[in-house]
Amino acid sequence: MRFDIERCLNDAEISYEKISHKYKNQPCTKFALDHCFFDAAHINNDACIFQYENGNIAFKCFHESCKNKTWKDARNYLTEKGIKFEKYWPNKPINNTSIAGKRDISYLSFQEIYDNPVEIEPIVEGFIYKDDSTLIHAPGGVGKSMLAMYLALFLAAFNTNPEEPMDKIFDTFSVSKQRATLFIQAENSKTSMYTRITTMCIGIPALENRLNRLFVLSQYGDTTITGENFSDRAFCQYLVEKIIMIENERDLKIDLLIIDPLISYHGGNENDSVESRKTVDGITWVCSQAKCTPIVIHHGTKDGKNYRGSSAFFDWARSMISLKEEYGISVQDEKKVKLIRVTHEKCNNFQKFDSFLLEMDLNLNFKLAEGKLKSKDSDTCKNVAQVLAGIGGKADSKNTLAKAYKKKFGGSTSTAKRIVDKAAGNGFIRQETTMKDGKDTHEYFSLEN
Repeated sequence: MRFDIERCLNDAEISYEKISHKYKNQPCTKFALDHCFFDAAHINNDACIFQYENGNIAFKCFHESCKNKTWKDARNYLTEKGIKFEKYWPNKPINNTSIAGKRDISYLSFQEIYDNPVEIEPIVEGFIYKDDSTLIHAPGGVGKSMLAMYLALFLAAFNTNPEEPMDKIFDTFSVSKQRATLFIQAENSKTSMYTRITTMCIGIPALENRLNRLFVLSQYGDTTITGENFSDRAFCQYLVEKIIMIENERDLKIDLLIIDPLISYHGGNENDSVESRKTVDGITWVCSQAKCTPIVIHHGTKDGKNYRGSSAFFDWARSMISLKEEYGISVQDEKKVKLIRVTHEKCNNFQKFDSFLLEMDLNLNFKLAEGKLKSKDSDTCKNVAQVLAGIGGKADSKNTLAKAYKKKFGGSTSTAKRIVDKAAGNGFIRQETTMKDGKDTHEYFSLEN
């Protein structure tokens, strides 16, 4: 999938000489230009465009006054001449068999896997890891889309301002390098995105340092994409080509693909396991071909207790994070504040983080919440932890734990269940989602287990 630079130059009526070449010790095709785009006095092949074997493109003028000009500047020059870059990318027919991966299937012995250790690379240490599919779910209005945007802004701006080191998100999870992100989303207009981006950057000015590493797909002049789904193989192929095009035009690597929300790109009934599996397998295929890591934003049930839809989503996600609305009492002024409980519900490839609370300020920035439960609520949650420890530190269902609590402290079954939810949501006990008789259920563990 190489950009057709030769046809592009011909359509722009730019004279050049095409030469097989090596630039910076890499084999490439050199397009020696009749004159430089930025200074017509720079002639005799002093300005060149290089296209490497992997398709990447670079521009170079060997005069001092143009030494900082890049392919991005050259692309802007060609755009001003009326060049539409989309038409120079190959429009290959879709081969369904190839997309399904059948032509690329080989095999490995367990010995070969064992002899070649795989480095698990953190994107955010202890929170998001490279190549791990992450699903973040919450009911509407909790703030999942804004959290995803804040995360992407923070990763793009990593350590760009020495006076404001940005190497730990929420002052807790370490970041080691800058990351570029592509959003495909269906719910936030350009106006909404502009408002959120500018507001976040007002709160933390360093966030605006690398906005050119963040992208959102657009359609009909807006930042929403609708009518597409990941069970459509042609769309998946198109998206891979679009990611590669952005990488070549902007001379960077797209590290993260944020899909918001999942239901907008799901090709069927979200409660149907077969249809849901086709969707998430499509996401896997896109990210494996484009070599990026997916973060999927998904709706939770209205009560905030679980993700919505099929167990196929749970099976697919290597890491699942829930966001739940909660209220606490501010330590500073003892006023009630809205908080977000962040809970690691599933993790396959690294250790789960402990549940924590975030507060979103007026500038839509997120920070660890300096809040606390009311003393009565705290005591009740401690009672649940005490009951759980008394039955061996494990309960195979909410009903089991609620019955044990009711037996010791009285009250109704429904009240006991609400108290169990509060204890789990506030980190007094650990809740894990599992499958039982084909349905999602919860198990509960003492923190020591």
